[in-house]
Amino acid sequence: MAIGMELAVLVLLWALAPVIEVTDTEFHAGRAHLPRSVVGEVAGFTGAAATSQRGPELDARAWTLFRGYVHGVVKVEVRDAADPTPYWLVSVRDPEAVTRALTSGAERANRTDPV
Repeated sequence: MAIGMELAVLVLLWALAPVIEVTDTEFHAGRAHLPRSVVGEVAGFTGAAATSQRGPELDARAWTLFRGYVHGVVKVEVRDAADPTPYWLVSVRDPEAVTRALTSGAERANRTDPV
């Protein structure tokens, strides 16, 4: 009985865990989404640097999604004059992969093509 309960709790925690996804147009963190058109600088952190970002360096205005069992974080600047949130700070398993995904195509998006 106890093993069944523990297994049920683990399955429930897994099913309710927020999903981090980068699409061509948006960055999704759980149910929140940020249009890639307003994504500024992106940086990934691990170890002591990630701990510092979640603690003493954290801006109280930042939007955060932390999971205690995930040690890496990615910091995504929000470049939207109408949004008071300076950045998102999100727990991720592989900060480098999320950083690459968010910055890929950035050169294309920022380049002005002649008409």
